[in-house]
Amino acid sequence: MKSYLFVVMIALSISITSSAEILFFDDFDDGNADGWTEILSGSAYVVTSGWYCFYNTGPDDVIAASFNGDEMGSMSVENYTLRTLVKPLLAESGLMVRFSAASWQGYLCLLNPESNTVFICRFDMASSPPVVIGSTSCTINYDEEIWVRFEVNSNLLGVKVWQGTRIEEPSTWLLVVEDSTYPDAGSIGLYAHDAESGGTATLEVSFDNVEVTDELNLVLDDTTWGEIKSLFE
Repeated sequence: MKSYLFVVMIALSISITSSAEILFFDDFDDGNADGWTEILSGSAYVVTSGWYCFYNTGPDDVIAASFNGDEMGSMSVENYTLRTLVKPLLAESGLMVRFSAASWQGYLCLLNPESNTVFICRFDMASSPPVVIGSTSCTINYDEEIWVRFEVNSNLLGVKVWQGTRIEEPSTWLLVVEDSTYPDAGSIGLYAHDAESGGTATLEVSFDNVEVTDELNLVLDDTTWGEIKSLFE
């Protein structure tokens, strides 16, 4: 498939800048999640000890998600980087970019501890599961804090996952894909999901230090782009 070959063969030029502008930030140290729009799916949303915690239990399938942005709940720019500290206790968790809650469309970086896999997906509608654009292996442990960076720059989406401090972010991308379905700014979002067909699904995921900046490091090398295109000619 083209998208998977793209992930394997992509070459990136990374130029980290220290002058990135912070467009949005919430560390929940004020004890609340004011400004966030939480979906009404039977989920409970609680700020505890500076963490934004999602809980839900129900038959078969449960989700929780909350959305925000720097301009009345949406982002003011189309290209941006979302960094967040995530602690999955039960279920899979993720970050959303360019997301529209009204149409349930946009992009999702999904972390699955059961399979130790990171996915980049696309939501096309609420009634259908997310479409996987790309995936890769990554060790993800329950009850362990991990940093996640999800960047969207034009038609490129990239993910990094690491432990430690924010400044210990790796220089290389864990996963990069190409998709141009949703070019609008949309909202950023926090997401959790669990499925247990014929049983009880349970999710418990916490988030902290949600930061959106205009720092953009995803740049496709022109030479490699030519090599990728030649595979499909």
